[in-house]
Amino acid sequence: MIYIRAIVLAGIFTAMVSCSTSGGTIGGLVPAPKILKGTIKDNVYTGADNSFSVAVPHKQGSNEYLYMHVKEEKPEYGTYVSFGPAAFDQSIYRLEIARRVTPSSADVRFDEVAEKVVARYSTSFQQQYGAELITVESRREVINGRDAFYWKMTQLVPAGKMSNLETHITHEVYCMNFDKAFALVWVQYPIEKMTPPLELAPRAFAESVSLN
Repeated sequence: MIYIRAIVLAGIFTAMVSCSTSGGTIGGLVPAPKILKGTIKDNVYTGADNSFSVAVPHKQGSNEYLYMHVKEEKPEYGTYVSFGPAAFDQSIYRLEIARRVTPSSADVRFDEVAEKVVARYSTSFQQQYGAELITVESRREVINGRDAFYWKMTQLVPAGKMSNLETHITHEVYCMNFDKAFALVWVQYPIEKMTPPLELAPRAFAESVSLN
């Protein structure tokens, strides 16, 4: 079975909830060490097998970087990495890559896969946070000369799910069609008045993705 087709049937949200975590805090106060499978240099994360790289949302040496969670996983034929939450910035930047592993993979329609994968992710977030995702914007895009789709969604998370208070979340999503792979960028961030501005814009995060 084509792996990209298998993603749609089985779902790629598994990596988001099952992968190991490094960084964050110990006892809620002391920064925990980051035990990375890949490497971070000059604010760019490179996978352990050097198959991809992507910008890190917080600059090395900053307080946000010090407390930033990093999650990594490498399922068969794919890669997943996420960054955040950090110290005050509670945003989470996710990148999922699915490789095309057979010649017939090219026959799988990108627009069909993108819509189904985003729908599956959305369902998972709705179940996780107990609130509907509402699409406020969607369009076809071009990212670094590659065919892409963009979605912007909002979610009103009830108290007790993320914090003691009701939380408004924005999700910005980019699906990008690479020659030998499909890449999904999913950035979520709270939009409360006290939330610090994003250090790295979701579009810039998507534009930073490079596959070897």
